[in-house]
Amino acid sequence: MGKIALITIALLVTISIYPILDMDEAWYSSVSLRMAKSGDWLVPNFNGEPFPTKPPLWFWLTGVTFKLFGPSEWGARIWSVIFTLLTAYVLYIWYERRKVESHLIYLSCLMPILVSSVGRMDSSMVFFLTLAFFLGQRERWLWAGVSLGLGMLTKGPVVVLIWGVSFLIYSLIYERRLIKGVILSGVISALVGGSWFGILYLKGMEDMVRHFLLHENIERLKSGLEGHTGPLYYYIPILLLGVIPNLGRFIKSLSSWSRDKSLFYIWFLTVFLLFTFSQTKLPHYILPLFPALAMMMERERESLWDWLSGGMLALIPFGILYILKGNLPGELKVKLFLSGLSILAVWGLSFYIKDLRISLSAIFALSLAILILNPFKEFYPHYQAGLFARKNCPELHATKDALAPSTVFYYGKDIPIKDGGKWILSYEESIKGYKKIFEREGFSLYNGKWVKLRIFERE
Repeated sequence: MGKIALITIALLVTISIYPILDMDEAWYSSVSLRMAKSGDWLVPNFNGEPFPTKPPLWFWLTGVTFKLFGPSEWGARIWSVIFTLLTAYVLYIWYERRKVESHLIYLSCLMPILVSSVGRMDSSMVFFLTLAFFLGQRERWLWAGVSLGLGMLTKGPVVVLIWGVSFLIYSLIYERRLIKGVILSGVISALVGGSWFGILYLKGMEDMVRHFLLHENIERLKSGLEGHTGPLYYYIPILLLGVIPNLGRFIKSLSSWSRDKSLFYIWFLTVFLLFTFSQTKLPHYILPLFPALAMMMERERESLWDWLSGGMLALIPFGILYILKGNLPGELKVKLFLSGLSILAVWGLSFYIKDLRISLSAIFALSLAILILNPFKEFYPHYQAGLFARKNCPELHATKDALAPSTVFYYGKDIPIKDGGKWILSYEESIKGYKKIFEREGFSLYNGKWVKLRIFERE
């Protein structure tokens, strides 16, 4: 339990000390906050417009957290940590708590740790998927269907697709009698997961249902949405990095297929091949294969390769420093260098203290948060603008290109996109009839470039 406690503490500290990031996390946090404030728990809404990209379960959980404890970075991310730990617990009880380390292997892998450090629903979807596999293997088809339905309410029908394809292949190869149970679970998942979509449809929101089911799911498989595409080998380097510091175990597990492990290998291959041939590609899409991977690796002995692969984490900050050295402030270069040194030191000690190797990925995430993400809040212009406007600009408007989701979150309410108004958020150097009251220069994750963000007040 000491190893789990160390990882948990590292994650809880990590999620509390850096601003909401202008990626999916900022969108989801803003939607959750609006739910908590408006009381409309049915329709996800961002900045006054319906948000038809994800189902509501994650927004409900985060919204309730904001309602109880107020909006915060911790509140936006805590469910990622909780569901990551719950996934590890399912892996722990899979073989009735025998002396296996699949839960520790899962928590030591870099990919699950990094995803658990941001406020996004992938960790919750992976938990419901893992629980459904656990229940399905025990032929508890009703509860497996409920778990799949909750996963569908978290991320969409992809969770049912992964589970259904994996179990059908397993059943056809080994136990055809299971097919009826698989079908029953599919029906139950459709009833549970489809309930919200049915309510929207009955309320006349069929366009929102159609957009989610067709655009956000089928179109992601058929075409590279928003430019997120890549070659067939896209996920190979991501997988090799994501499994660190267990690279040696992973390589050995690929040649250790056995009958009792076959479901995990099928699960792993289903996820990997599905997203390899999907046209839209993002690194976190393969997170659902990591519980299967942990079960595949749990019998493999640690080797020197595992320790050596952990050293790759220490190289990442140095690699960033080398690639971007010409575009970084001097202080940030120092922080990156110190981050690399700190991880390098822990990695070296892990050769003698194996418990540290289990926690290496969590320490890596904590190191990045403490040494880089937190000290450089002043270089997050949209975050700073949201905080300033909340105190000084009761009715903020924005130009379309200048509004980022993190600004909406930190401002705490909708920001209309239109000209006029007493206060305007803009990238413009000046606006006729207005005086500049705020300016911040920094890197915008939302736009992917270095920007100068300003707030103007009407004279």
